[in-house]
Amino acid sequence: MYGNQLLLEVTDFRGTPHKSKFPLIGSAESIGKVLDACTVTRVETIKDQVDISVKDRIFRWGPKSTQCNKNMLVSLGYLISDKTSSKSPDVYKALQKYIDDKYLKCGTDFGEAKGSYYCQKKERFLSRVYDDAIKVNRSFVEQCGSQYVAD
Repeated sequence: MYGNQLLLEVTDFRGTPHKSKFPLIGSAESIGKVLDACTVTRVETIKDQVDISVKDRIFRWGPKSTQCNKNMLVSLGYLISDKTSSKSPDVYKALQKYIDDKYLKCGTDFGEAKGSYYCQKKERFLSRVYDDAIKVNRSFVEQCGSQYVAD
């Protein structure tokens, strides 16, 4: 509702995928009226307690990336109840907790060296979810791509 754009991805009857982007700037009030008229429950994203780097990362995810990242975070022990491709509030919390946990381990026997590239800025750990997840479950290579790049 408060996003900048809507990404619509569909597959036609022949199996051909199609993508369209629609600008949403300034449309929050109109979208709210439509949701209210259709009695659609609103799921708000977590705004507080989540770093802007986490919000930006999740904003760039398409449906496949969202689902892959949710599954990867679950495999790493983070609680996500909704395994669909929607950007539910629990994925924001889980990704934030992941980078917080990684950052707290900097300089310990279980983490990166205190002065390492990743430990200089907490948000650098955002790129480590895939690497950590494939150590736990190699099937993410097939499911999400061998050189994971967000869709």
